[in-house]
Amino acid sequence: MSQKAKDPVCGMDVEVEGNELQITYGGNTYYFCSKICMEKFEKEPGSYVKSGHDCCDKQDGHHAHGEHGSHHHHHKGHSC
Repeated sequence: MSQKAKDPVCGMDVEVEGNELQITYGGNTYYFCSKICMEKFEKEPGSYVKSGHDCCDKQDGHHAHGEHGSHHHHHKGHSC
């Protein structure tokens, strides 16, 4: 059985073995379905991967708006 990974840009399942379309970012390796998706990721990797802060990663990397009275942006200079 072959190992699959999810392309962080388009969400497509892609083969891991033999896939040269890959980037290591933040200690993780990400695999891509095409050079286009890989180039989009290279330009703005933070748009496609979670921050690593639990308070920021609710609901696929975005704040859960319903959980808080208001939406707070505190990604830079983080103080979790």
